Amino acid sequence: MSQSPTELDVKIMEALHIDGRASWLRIAQALGVNERTVARRGNALLDSGAVKVVAISVPALGHVVAIRCGHGQARMTSRALSHHEASHWTHVTTGDYDVVAEITAETKQEYSFLLEDLPAVAGIRDIRTYPVLEYLR
Repeated sequence: MSQSPTELDVKIMEALHIDGRASWLRIAQALGVNERTVARRGNALLDSGAVKVVAISVPALGHVVAIRCGHGQARMTSRALSHHEASHWTHVTTGDYDVVAEITAETKQEYSFLLEDLPAVAGIRDIRTYPVLEYLR
C-alpha cells in the first residue's frame, strides 16, 4: 500500500494481530463493517506486503530470561542475544531489567546456551531465568 493505512485498515491489522487465522466474516462482525469491505481492504493489505500473517513453530517451551546490564550496554547486549539461534525474541526494557528475551531450543542446546553462551554475552551483570510452563494465545 502506497497510501497511509485508513482507520479501517488499522482495525483489520489489529484483528489479524489478535487472530491471524480469523475469517473476513469474523473480523467484519467484530468491527461492525460489511464483510466485502473488510475482505477487499484486508486482501489489499496482504497483497501489498504491508501485512504478513506468519506462524512460528516452537520446538520446546523454553525460558524467559531477564537481564540486568552494565551502564549503557542494554542495546549491545540485546542485539548480541537476538542473533543467537536459541533466542526466540529479545526486547530492551525499562524497570528492574534492561533486557528480556525468550530462549527456545532442544534440551541439550538449551543447557549449553543457559550455562555457557548466555553468561559470555558482553554487558550482562545479572541473569534471571524463568521456565515457560505453557503457551497461551
